[in-house]
Amino acid sequence: MLILGIANGNRYLSDDMEDSNHIHNHDSAVALLKDGKVIAAIEEERLNRVKHSNKCPEFALRAVFENTPYTLADVDKVCIFSLSHIYEYGNKKDALAKRVEYVSDYQKVATLLFKATGINYDESKIHFIPHHLSHTMVSYFHSGFEDSLIISLDGMGDHISGAILHSDGKTVNYLDYIPEYKSLGNFYNEVIQHLGYNMFDEYKVMGMAPYGNPEVFKKEFDSLYSLLPGGKFEFHRENFSVLASLVGVRKDELTQAQKDFAMGLQVALENIILHIVKHFQSVTGTRNLCLSGGVAFNCSSNGNLLKQNLFDNIFVHPASHDAGGSIGAALCAYHLGVDYQDLQRSQFKIDPSTSKYKLDHVYWGKHIGNDEQISHVLNSWKDFISFERVDDITSHTARLIADDNVIGWVQGRSEFGPRALGNRSILADPRPAKNKSRINEMVKLREGYRPFAPSIMKEHVSEYYEHPSAQDEFPFMTFILDTKPDKIDSLGAVTHVDGTARVQTVTRESNNLYWNLINEFRKITGVPILLNTSFNNNVEPIIDSIEDAIVCYLTTQINYLVIGNFIIKKKDVMHKLGSLKLHKLPYVVMEERNSLYQLYFNNSYTKKLKLSKSLFQFLINLDDTKTIDEQLSSTSNEIQKLDLLKEIYGLWCNRAVRLVP
Repeated sequence: MLILGIANGNRYLSDDMEDSNHIHNHDSAVALLKDGKVIAAIEEERLNRVKHSNKCPEFALRAVFENTPYTLADVDKVCIFSLSHIYEYGNKKDALAKRVEYVSDYQKVATLLFKATGINYDESKIHFIPHHLSHTMVSYFHSGFEDSLIISLDGMGDHISGAILHSDGKTVNYLDYIPEYKSLGNFYNEVIQHLGYNMFDEYKVMGMAPYGNPEVFKKEFDSLYSLLPGGKFEFHRENFSVLASLVGVRKDELTQAQKDFAMGLQVALENIILHIVKHFQSVTGTRNLCLSGGVAFNCSSNGNLLKQNLFDNIFVHPASHDAGGSIGAALCAYHLGVDYQDLQRSQFKIDPSTSKYKLDHVYWGKHIGNDEQISHVLNSWKDFISFERVDDITSHTARLIADDNVIGWVQGRSEFGPRALGNRSILADPRPAKNKSRINEMVKLREGYRPFAPSIMKEHVSEYYEHPSAQDEFPFMTFILDTKPDKIDSLGAVTHVDGTARVQTVTRESNNLYWNLINEFRKITGVPILLNTSFNNNVEPIIDSIEDAIVCYLTTQINYLVIGNFIIKKKDVMHKLGSLKLHKLPYVVMEERNSLYQLYFNNSYTKKLKLSKSLFQFLINLDDTKTIDEQLSSTSNEIQKLDLLKEIYGLWCNRAVRLVP
C-alpha cells in the first residue's frame, strides 16, 4: 500500500504571504510510505529556501516522486496532517471578506496535487487526520516499542496543545488532552519575547539557560503555574505581568539577568513536563515513553527525563515538529485501519496485519547524485572553485579536519527534520574550545553562546557520556547528556558551559560513510567524535542541493567543501562576481518609502535589508539573461561599480537574490 502524507499550507510561494507565521500552519512537508515504511520525505523549505515555509509543498511533492519509481496515480490514499472542519468557518469568513469563492480543503488539496503532478486525484481518497494523533503515532510507530506511554506537546493544533495516549501494541487509547489555553509551546514562546526572541527561537533560549542561575527568578516563575493532582497543571496568567520588569532590552551582549531569566523559564517547563509524565507513568506502569510535538525538541527537558529513571527507554521523534505530521498522518491511515476516520473515538485498534519499523535513519530526501552529476555542477562554478576527485574521501577529509580545517560535508540523500545528521553537515575538530566561537563567527553569524553537537561512534558513547544503562543509542540529537568529567576539557568545542552535550550516536548500519569518517578521525587523533552542525548560515534552511552547498561555501569562511568524492577549494569570489547572472526571488519584495530603499522576504521571519538607490534601480531594471558585468558595462566609475558588487554580494549572503553562472 502506498500512502502519501502531507503537512501543508494553503498558499503558494508567490502568493501574498500575510498570516505566514500562522501558528496552525508551518513547516510544510511531504512523505511517501510504502507498506508503512518511509521511502521518500522532504520539507518544502529545503527546496523553496524559505525557513519554516508554510507554503503549499509543490516542490516537495515533485521531489518525492522523482526519488521513487511511483507516480501519484499509484497512491492509495493521501493523508493530510490536521483536520479539515476545524478551520472551515474561519476560511469561509476569509473568503467572504476577500470577495472570492470559498474552496473546500479537499478541493485545495486536489488542486495542489494536480498542479504538482498533472494528475487528477480522486477527492474521496483524501483524508484529514487529527493533529495530535498524527504527532503521537509518528513517534509510537517509529519507536520499536509495543507497550508505551505516548505524549505530544506543542503550541497548538486542532484547538488543543497536547495529547496523552497509551498503547499495549494492540490498541491505542487516549488518556487525556491538554487544552489550548494550557499550551506549553505557547507559554514558552510568550515568555521568550521578554528576551527579544520570537517563534522558532526557542532553541536559542534553551542554549542560553545553562549560563543562568535557577534561584534568581525562582519565586517569579513559580508564581506562574501550579501543579495539580492527576498530572494536571494551571497557569496563573494574572501573574505573567511580573516578568516584564525582570530583564532589560536585549543588546548584542546578554546580561546575567537575561541568562537567569532563561534558566528560570527552562526549569519551569521541565517541572511541568516531569509532573505530567510522572503521573501517567504511574497510571500505565509502562517503562517506555514516546515524545513528539514541537516542545519535544527541548533536548534539555528530554535529558532531564532520562535522569529520572522513570523509563527504560525514551524515544523522541527526530521530526517532532509539524513537518513530521506528514509521516504521522500516513502512519495513522496505515496502522489504524478505518478507525482514524472516527473523530469521536477514544480507542483505536492497531491492524495486526501491518508491519512496524523501528526508525534507524531519516535520510529520505533528494540524493546528491553520482560523480558525473556532481562534476557537471562543479564545472559550471569553475571560475570560483577548484576541485579534485579522490579515491578515499573519508581518510582525506579526516586529515583535513584533524589539521584544524572546517569542512562542509555533503553526501547521499538529505536528512528529514531540523537536524543535520551527517549528510548535510559542517564538521570540525571537537577538541579546541575556540572552534565553538570560530564556527559561529565564520559560518553561522549567530549568538556565540550556542553549542554544537558531537557525533560519536556508538561503540564509544559510554566512554564519553553519562546515560542510562538500558539506553545507549541517541541517533537523532534529541537528548542532552552529561559529559564524563574526565572528558570535558578534551572536548571544548562540543561541551556546553554546564558540561552537557546534545549527542548523536552514529552506527555503520545507519550511515556507513559518516561512521567511517569519524573512525578515520579517531585513527589520527584517538577521539571518536566530530563536531557536527547543520550546513547553512543563519538566514537559510539546511542546504539540500549541490548548488546550495556551493553558495553557502562561497559566502562563508568554511575552509573546504566535500561533495561526494570531490574535495573543493574556493578561489577569489569578488574577482569574478560580475560574471554571474542575478535572479530575483519570487517571494522577495522591494519598496521605496520616504527616499529609503528596502528589500525583504514576503513573510514574517526575515528582517528588511537596506539598499542603495543605485542597487534598487539596478534590480528594478534587472535583465537576468545577462551577467552583472554586462549590465554594468555602461558604468564608467569603477569605485561605484565595486560598491555595487559588494552590495550584491551582501544580498547573496543573506539569500535575498540568487546568483548563477
